[in-house]
Amino acid sequence: MTALACNRLGQGGIAPEHVRHTTFGWNGGTFTLRNSRITDHFWSNSRNNVADQMHDLASEQAVVYLLTYWAVENGFLHAWVVPEDVAFAAFAEFPTGSKYSNKTLEVTTEDHRLKNAPSAPSFEPYYLKSPLTDGELEKLQEAIKTDDFIKQKRLEAEAAVEDASSDEDKSAIADIGDDDWSGENGPGYTVETVGYLLELPMHTDDSDWHERNKKRYQSVLRDPTQNLVDELRAKYIQQLSPIVAGGKRHLSILKKNDYGKGGYHDHYWFAFYDPQAGSKTKSVQLFVRFLGGERVWRYGFSMGNYCGDYLERLLTTLFAHRQDVAEFIRTAPSGTIVRLDYGDATTNLTVGEFADKLLNATDSTLGVEGTFNNIAIIREYSLETLPEHAEDLIDEVGEYFRWLWPFFEVSVSGIWKAAVQQIPAPAPDETGEVDETAPKTIEALARSTALSEEFLDELEEALLAKQQAVLAGPPGTSKTYIARQFARYFVCQRHGRAQGSFDILYMHANWAYEDFFEGLKPVSNNGALNFEPRLGFFWIGSNG
Repeated sequence: MTALACNRLGQGGIAPEHVRHTTFGWNGGTFTLRNSRITDHFWSNSRNNVADQMHDLASEQAVVYLLTYWAVENGFLHAWVVPEDVAFAAFAEFPTGSKYSNKTLEVTTEDHRLKNAPSAPSFEPYYLKSPLTDGELEKLQEAIKTDDFIKQKRLEAEAAVEDASSDEDKSAIADIGDDDWSGENGPGYTVETVGYLLELPMHTDDSDWHERNKKRYQSVLRDPTQNLVDELRAKYIQQLSPIVAGGKRHLSILKKNDYGKGGYHDHYWFAFYDPQAGSKTKSVQLFVRFLGGERVWRYGFSMGNYCGDYLERLLTTLFAHRQDVAEFIRTAPSGTIVRLDYGDATTNLTVGEFADKLLNATDSTLGVEGTFNNIAIIREYSLETLPEHAEDLIDEVGEYFRWLWPFFEVSVSGIWKAAVQQIPAPAPDETGEVDETAPKTIEALARSTALSEEFLDELEEALLAKQQAVLAGPPGTSKTYIARQFARYFVCQRHGRAQGSFDILYMHANWAYEDFFEGLKPVSNNGALNFEPRLGFFWIGSNG
């Protein structure tokens, strides 16, 4: 609904610029947007501090509240464009106290007054009514279908738990729906993935919900994302840079790392980054991100939160090669936007606008003294469209990463090459010998190793999240056997995952970085001794 409202405002030639959360800059002023789609009136929440911030801002520029109620059943958009001073005076009529930290805004088309503040001024002078277009109705109906699906699943699970006759039954039924999320729709993302992502923002402090939905999370989000990372790494990133392909911890985790305070993120993402940085947040990134709260997903090029050196190298080189970069950015795949972050403010540019500003050395947006603290080159879509992209997502994202590679490379090296034409195309898929007897499920693996499913599930979770696991114990306790059996399961041929292979490496104290990854090795050519780069064990293993 936010995208639809912004699209309407942009039809006059001036597109709204997203500032943060629900705040947008437009036509020399600012508006905060509240959307609603319920049975018969507008309904939304607004925190007290938002109203205070808008009131302070109104002393400097024009500020309005845009309250939209999308009446899909009747085919109309009802909107109230309320000046900040009128809205602020109306909000002052709300009850006060700690339990009223959120303002519940309810307005009907009959009296146009705030339900919980009857003495507040009427919003009727600021009311507009407009028919919905066919395209808007289509998008809204898609969103409603997804929302209804989520609600139905949640109600079924809650009803099943409520009807359980014993604590034991409740414990078993708490995971209801796990079989529905078993991944039988393939390795890609489905409507179930969208449903899960849209539920995340409602459960950022609900550890019980996350525990009940653990298998669902693994099946509809984590595993498809791990598959996407693996395929992109093998088919594209390895071609671009074996070093970047060898990075670790590409996947994010839902549980926040906030020193024991608890809580969960409302989004999920992964990124390929410069391993020398040590982590994704300290590096330039090629990323894919799914944002349940914003109902969008995007992929492209960006910077982490703590990578000033990368940004400085990028900007210095871009300004030194303005003409070349401008020409290159104009070759961007369709749908590309350039997003510049200035602290709390954000500016979105088309590739043509970015190129024009780059060529204008006096432009304050991209001048040598430009103050923006991040640059992202991305494609962005409504979250509901994710299943439509799933079938071709590997190549869609992979080809985009290939085009973006010069920006990643210049951020690391400070050298502008833009030699995408010289990057070899991905090699055709090859299928090796299939281990037909490899266990294809955790249950089968548990039977073959006599280990608990809980332990094996934790082992797999550790490998997917951290790319490493250590089996400790005295000699003769089957550590090597367990590692072999788990490796057969982990790389086996099953739906959505091509057959892999594994190797056993017995490390020696004299082994060095060059033996594991890459280094210069002596080579004799016609009696002359030369040093040439050679891949180490891990790279040879990863390439088959």
